[in-house]
Amino acid sequence: MNPSADTSKLLEHLRTHVEPFAVRRGDDGPRCTDLKTHLRAYEIDPALYALSAIARGVLDHQRARVLYLLLSQSRANLPAAVQRTLKRVSAMMVRARDGAREPAGAKKREEDLKNDNEKLKAQVDADALRIAELTSQIDQQAQTIAQMQAKVDTLDMAVNELRATQSKAYYVIGNEDVLIKKGIIVKEVGANLLIARVGRTLVPARTLDRDQFTSIDTRQVHEIEMPDTTRRYQIVSRQSLDDAEAPQRDGPNFRGNLKIKDSDKFWAQSKYLIIVER
Repeated sequence: MNPSADTSKLLEHLRTHVEPFAVRRGDDGPRCTDLKTHLRAYEIDPALYALSAIARGVLDHQRARVLYLLLSQSRANLPAAVQRTLKRVSAMMVRARDGAREPAGAKKREEDLKNDNEKLKAQVDADALRIAELTSQIDQQAQTIAQMQAKVDTLDMAVNELRATQSKAYYVIGNEDVLIKKGIIVKEVGANLLIARVGRTLVPARTLDRDQFTSIDTRQVHEIEMPDTTRRYQIVSRQSLDDAEAPQRDGPNFRGNLKIKDSDKFWAQSKYLIIVER
């Protein structure tokens, strides 16, 4: 709970909410739309609620609401000091109300009200000082929280950028001659094959140009579409066809779109996928 914010809001409400207040015979309660606001303030701190009613600038209609609650709510379970405060404030507001109704004796009651008001004003000032101290502490805490949130946001951005980078992969599909001309694959023979599979003499070039590939996010893309699903294709990069699915497979060759079952496992060997059309 924020004591300073609640008290500031209450005082603003008491000074600005101009809706009339009326209690009529036969009604279940007073006619006003802000009774819940008053009840909440009373429940939080009855004494501070009562003292707020005699602060400068409070509207008469709002003082009437406060007086209604002070007189209608039970004080049996409240501390003795709080009960005394409620009693004194109630008496002051009753005298003020009666003084407004009765011209005779108004001057004396006004003097009594001023005397009581001076005593209670000291208490209100003390409460206001405490509220100011709490407000300062809250502002400092809010500033600290904002700084910490900024650090968290920066860290989140860095983590997201890292994940996006790690999840990037590249693929290219083409016939053998085109891929060789582009410098994406080369022919090798003998025991120094990059990928040792029976019948494979094509291997990725040592240096690959990303501009020749299609970029994808492996977290979102789980299927590579073939240009012609009736033709045969073969993976010549480090990925294993065993870690993917195809409608038709004949040894290292396959037909149809390539579905990736486990992205982490499929792309673990290389982020570059090269598929040759046979």
